[in-house]
Amino acid sequence: MGKPQFTEELEHAFVRRAVNEGVSDLHMIERIMTSQVSKSVQQMFVENQDMHGRMRMLRSIAIGEPLETRLEVIEQSRYDEIWDDGEFLKTSHAPLAIGDVIETIAGDTTRRFILLGQPCDLALRGDGKRSAQIGQLVSFRKIANDHLKKSTVYAGRKINDLQIGKGGGYFRFDYRQASPAQLEVLDLATFNEDGVVAVQNDHDFNAALLPGQAKGLRTANKLLERIVNAQNNAQENPDELRKADARCKLTLSFDGHFKSVCTPTFSKNCEVAKLDWNLKRTKRLRSPYVDTLMDQQLAILNRRALELGYLDETETVTADCGTEHPSAVN
Repeated sequence: MGKPQFTEELEHAFVRRAVNEGVSDLHMIERIMTSQVSKSVQQMFVENQDMHGRMRMLRSIAIGEPLETRLEVIEQSRYDEIWDDGEFLKTSHAPLAIGDVIETIAGDTTRRFILLGQPCDLALRGDGKRSAQIGQLVSFRKIANDHLKKSTVYAGRKINDLQIGKGGGYFRFDYRQASPAQLEVLDLATFNEDGVVAVQNDHDFNAALLPGQAKGLRTANKLLERIVNAQNNAQENPDELRKADARCKLTLSFDGHFKSVCTPTFSKNCEVAKLDWNLKRTKRLRSPYVDTLMDQQLAILNRRALELGYLDETETVTADCGTEHPSAVN
């Protein structure tokens, strides 16, 4: 038996395991290349001690104050470090992942949601299945800097203001405006080249899709076919239409921020039927920023409903000896 080739070794060590976990090929290419670039930079400083010394000398050089407005190239570099570009997600058909931003398309007010959940649970496997059926959509919006944390103490625990917008702008993530969401519906954004959460029966099979995505697309087409049949037989069999409608619900919440996206709009033009949830995927928040949001969500879920010190700090109670002392609960 001959010596294993590099391609086979690479396949077994990196690619196969990643594909089984639902990771795209592009992600693996990026991972391998960035690790090698990082190693090359480290090796450069090891081999070139003069460069290492000159880099240290730069710290002793006095420099002036920065401009009030950041240079565009610096601001764009910072922005690229925070967000994965939406065009890349669309053209690569990147699988659904934690940090994906979903926005409404139509309506008077643009609603933005971010997808949270355990990464391994969200990953779509090659058989079209995943460990979890739902993720958490959390609503967020852009706010002015002077509005930071202008809320009650209780509400402050359930919001997170992150400086992740262009020009140093802030976004407020509100965990009170959150809802479980069907991941197989959100998967539709990864099938379409425009990132829209929609399915129509003339959708051509795309060779760029991963095996799990291709199976998900076939499942979505079967759902659409079921909806069409239920619509045609609504008078004779209304129960079937109600069951089909339940399968189409994206979120558990149906009002407030989720009113326009909870259920899809069904349309039929000639022989083309379509389900549209009025949403599209626009970008992805990267680590460690999305990790902060996930950590806070877990902290909120783990928080006791009734804290030990629930009385107001100014209240006092009278002890048996007749003296007053600050209230406390043991």
